[in-house]
Amino acid sequence: MPFGPGIDDGDSLIEELEGDGLIRVKRPAFKKDSWLFELLNPEVVKATPEERDSIRRALAWLAGRGAVEISNHTHRESRSWKRAHAKGEKGKELDIYLDLVPDEKYTCMGEQIQRQDAILSKVFGQHQR
Repeated sequence: MPFGPGIDDGDSLIEELEGDGLIRVKRPAFKKDSWLFELLNPEVVKATPEERDSIRRALAWLAGRGAVEISNHTHRESRSWKRAHAKGEKGKELDIYLDLVPDEKYTCMGEQIQRQDAILSKVFGQHQR
């Protein structure tokens, strides 16, 4: 996948959703690498009002952006992608929940880990995490 991250075995998932009549996939002739997805029956999606609002906001943000732009944004902003990339874990499953932690809490967590490392180093000498 040239512009990952992507869904593992995503083609099978899309084929299953299409085969079950849940989505329609259109592949416009004018853009050979472009796919358009249409949810055929929105009522089958069991989601709370908050989840639906989150989906609407995500779709509004994605509107008009192409795969390359979205991928570049992900590579620049996603903590989980950057972490996997830095560890040489390209192609591995991403811990996407790391991206949901608010910035302030994430910074605080990092500071707590540094303090704990300092304490452990004093007690046990240099250690590997």
